Amino acid sequence: MAVCKPRHRGLSAGHFENQHFAEGTLNLSPGDRLFLFTDGIEVVFNGEQIIDSQQWGEELQRHRHMTTPAMLEHFSNQMEQSLGSLAPKDDLTIIVVEMQG
Repeated sequence: MAVCKPRHRGLSAGHFENQHFAEGTLNLSPGDRLFLFTDGIEVVFNGEQIIDSQQWGEELQRHRHMTTPAMLEHFSNQMEQSLGSLAPKDDLTIIVVEMQG
């Protein structure tokens, strides 16, 4: 599993009227997974420290052998153990697109 980052960065969707977004194309092959996530991911794995995209990529690489549901459950459990669900520091959404062969 290779980790690739988008070439374009921009502001959060939905914050400003008439906002324009960069477009791009990504070719996926059977077995590839595309992870889309909000910035809340930065507090899940390092507590108070900010996790950068390289660290998040390494986290995904360490768990690439897992199925997508198992990986998401693992991340959910890790977040629960480190942060707890009663006092989240930020919202977190992860969407995974997995290409079937």
